[in-house]
Amino acid sequence: FVLKMHETNYDLMIVDVLNGRKPLSKRAVETLKYKKIGTKRLVFAIANVGTAASFQYYWKPTWREGSPGWISAPVRDDPDRYFVQFWRPEWQRIITGDTKSYIYGLIALGFDGVILEGMEEAYRFFETGGQEPEEEPAAAAAPASAPVPAAAPVPAAAPGPAPAPPR
Repeated sequence: FVLKMHETNYDLMIVDVLNGRKPLSKRAVETLKYKKIGTKRLVFAIANVGTAASFQYYWKPTWREGSPGWISAPVRDDPDRYFVQFWRPEWQRIITGDTKSYIYGLIALGFDGVILEGMEEAYRFFETGGQEPEEEPAAAAAPASAPVPAAAPVPAAAPGPAPAPPR
């Protein structure tokens, strides 16, 4: 996957941090940062903050539906993913809380930015009393809760221009 993408000349790549269920390495991200012609490109990660996944690094073996309280029902068609109450401080600390958080980890891997997705899908889930919508949900449009060093979180499908990275 990485070598195939490296052989393109796109100015920006937006990639899932997992290739299958294995996270990209720092070396893989660095490889993606260069076009076939040798010039640099931006590489953004996609982070789903509306669901928690049992195969992610942050998942604890004791977690299950309803425990901790911000983990809700499994996502239809993917029982390893659970809707989360993304507005809860406990989940937000995992995502953006400190230098050990998910977003900081993505930046440490070398990504130039992070696109947040999944909030609208989770919002619809909770608004319908736990019934998933039949149609495919659009990407998130809510602002990120905290800036990260050397990168700007960019909500997917956000109106207006992307925020400038912190200096």
